[in-house]
Amino acid sequence: MHLCILDSLSELASFLTAVLILPKFTEHPLGPDQLGVVVPVQTIVRVHVLELLFSLEYQVPFWHHKPSEFMPHPITGLSSGPQNLGWGVGMFKVMVYLTPDGFEEYRNIILATHQRKEVVKQFLIFYVAESPRWDNITDLASSLSWTELVSRSTADFFESRHIGKNYVREIVEASTRVNYGQNVDVIHALEGAVSMAAGDMAAIQGGNYQMFGVFIRASNA
Repeated sequence: MHLCILDSLSELASFLTAVLILPKFTEHPLGPDQLGVVVPVQTIVRVHVLELLFSLEYQVPFWHHKPSEFMPHPITGLSSGPQNLGWGVGMFKVMVYLTPDGFEEYRNIILATHQRKEVVKQFLIFYVAESPRWDNITDLASSLSWTELVSRSTADFFESRHIGKNYVREIVEASTRVNYGQNVDVIHALEGAVSMAAGDMAAIQGGNYQMFGVFIRASNA
C-alpha cells in the first residue's frame, strides 16, 4: 500500500488541529497521600542526601515568565531547581548533601528550607506587571518585614541567631568590608545579609562601595 500526500504541511496541520485537541491535565500527580510524607531510600552507594519535592501549580499559563526559574537563586548553597514531569506539570526539587551527623538533623534542615521558602514569598510582589513603589526606606522595610534588619547591626542580629562570633567577625565581616567598606558592628543587618547572599560574584576594582557614588551622580541629585 502506498500513500501519496499532495497538500502542503501547513494545510495538513490545519486539518489535524481542527479535529485533534491536546488533553489538558491541570491536576498534579502528587496527591494528598504523597504530600507531607517522608520516604527513606537505601541507595547502593552510601550517600546522605535529603531531597525535598514541592508540587507546582499548572505552569502552561506562565510559560513566558517561567516563575519556577527564579526560585533556585535565593536558595543559595543547595542543589535546587524545577523538574518537569510532563507538559505544564512539574515539581520544585531541593537536594541537600549532608554528612552522616547532619543527616540525623534532617527535620531541622526541612524547617530551615521552609523558612527560605517563606523569604522567597516576600519577593514575589516584585514579579508582577505593576511593581509596588515606596516613598522612603521605612515604608519599604515595614512592608517586607525588614524593620528588625535595618534597626540592628549585622553583628548583633547574626549573633542573636546563634551564629558563632568568630564566623561573624571573620567571614561575614570580610564580605561587608569588601562590599560596603564597613565592619559588622556598624553596618545594619540587611546589608550584612545581602553581602552573604551572593551567587555569581563580581568585584569592582577598589571596592564595590564605589557603585553607590555612581548611582548618586547618575541621578543628578
